[in-house]
Amino acid sequence: RLGLALITAQCLVTVLSVSLRGSVQQSQRELAGVTAIKPMLSLIQLMQQHRDMANGVLAGNAKLKDKVAANAGEIAEAIGIADAALAAQGDIVGQQEDWKPLKDEWTALANEWPELTGPASFTAHTAVVQRAMQIVTGIGDSSGLVMDPDLDSYYLANTAVFVMPETLERLAVIRGAGN
Repeated sequence: RLGLALITAQCLVTVLSVSLRGSVQQSQRELAGVTAIKPMLSLIQLMQQHRDMANGVLAGNAKLKDKVAANAGEIAEAIGIADAALAAQGDIVGQQEDWKPLKDEWTALANEWPELTGPASFTAHTAVVQRAMQIVTGIGDSSGLVMDPDLDSYYLANTAVFVMPETLERLAVIRGAGN
């Protein structure tokens, strides 16, 4: 009788242990996703600001030139931070094959925008921002952040990864078009 009770208890502990290990692993993947997404969202915000200020400069507002230059420095720092975060979480969040082309596109745009027309610069900036947003989406998918079985967590992650960045980009486009 005691042996049967011990075997039953051992089975229950094993099942619980396997279940908890799966939950811990999923939580670690989600944490890696959040760690990688946070600097990407900051980078997107800075790129949106650059787009707006560059559009203002190209429209004739010379007062924004120094601000654009300062913002470009902030973007360089943000790229370094995002680089480190993506490298640290690389196996979990992936996105390395999309990250390098984004950095290359940004570098080219940062050098070329003063020679572009306002609409061409705005369009090129928007394309770079959209690519960065696709990386955020990929991180959310790869890390399982947006696949949380808990409904409350799912809605929170979905809002942070999909809804909020897209809404903020729409507002930034409207704001930037006003320059």
